[in-house]
Amino acid sequence: MDSLLRRAFLVYNYFNIFYCRLTSGLVMTGGLVMKENSIGSTEKELQAQLVVLNERLQSEPRDALAFFERARVYYELKKYNEALDDVSAALALQRKWAEAWVLRAEIFALLRDYDSAFVNYDVALKLEPRRAPTYWSRARLYEYLALHSSQGDAEPVYREKQGHLALADYAMSLKLDPQNRSYVRAKAKLGRQLHEYGQALTDYTHWLEIEPLNLLVRQERAEIFAKLALNEEAIADYTFLIDRHGTSNLYEKRGLLYRTIGNFQLALKDLNIALNLEAVSPRHRLFLHQTRVSIFQQLNLKKRIIAELRQIAALEEELFGSGAVTLEKIKDLEQKGGTSPLTAVARQVC
Repeated sequence: MDSLLRRAFLVYNYFNIFYCRLTSGLVMTGGLVMKENSIGSTEKELQAQLVVLNERLQSEPRDALAFFERARVYYELKKYNEALDDVSAALALQRKWAEAWVLRAEIFALLRDYDSAFVNYDVALKLEPRRAPTYWSRARLYEYLALHSSQGDAEPVYREKQGHLALADYAMSLKLDPQNRSYVRAKAKLGRQLHEYGQALTDYTHWLEIEPLNLLVRQERAEIFAKLALNEEAIADYTFLIDRHGTSNLYEKRGLLYRTIGNFQLALKDLNIALNLEAVSPRHRLFLHQTRVSIFQQLNLKKRIIAELRQIAALEEELFGSGAVTLEKIKDLEQKGGTSPLTAVARQVC
């Protein structure tokens, strides 16, 4: 009876490990992010799982799945050499196992043996060419090399190539699994980092179709619209954000866009709200007042320019100990006298 209970306990724990693997998350080691290999356990739980798997392998020394699962436990414990030995043992027993090849590729990547990692990814994709997580995992390695590698004089070209390879793999993973949020998020953010704004815009729009109320994603898309000089679209996104949670930063960004398209009345309105909505640092207030000066200069509103310059001089005194240069500008403006006729837009501002 004791023997039966003990065996039942081993089987229960063994399949519990397998379940944890299916509900895995992300793991980051030394800046390199790999995918499905966290089994979501504390170190104490991992050590307990290790005991179960050790006993399993003592009784079943040719159990490929047990080697694979123990490799994952070692992986989580950051014992990458032991993990590599176990996943290699699993593959010696079962060669046609794409997920095991991917695990070994990820372990090689974390051991900084990138050539071996890519060889293992190639084998995995030959076995299962339509397995989306494999493309996504390989894309993570390409992305890491694009953003962190050091290749001497060839570095810019090398990084650009790795970046485009990462985007291609992300695209393939999305083609195979279009609603996967992790894939959409990774591709969109990398495109933005690599300044591939056209493609990033498509990906951020896709992301918002999946998560329409994700305000951070909408703000990042607004910034991409602005980079592409799609100012009306950027303003629409900022308005959506402001309607839900207007902050000084959002009003400022929309105000700057209004200035770009020549809508000075709305630009000044937003910049004024940005100045007064919440606590703004003196340096930030200085920037906002300088921006308002640039608008008043375009509208030829001398009194408004002088009023803003007085604010700037006071802030410069507070920040740098002197606002003398700005005070000289005020003096010159006051001595010139007279103003140009008001434009229609200036009348609206007044």
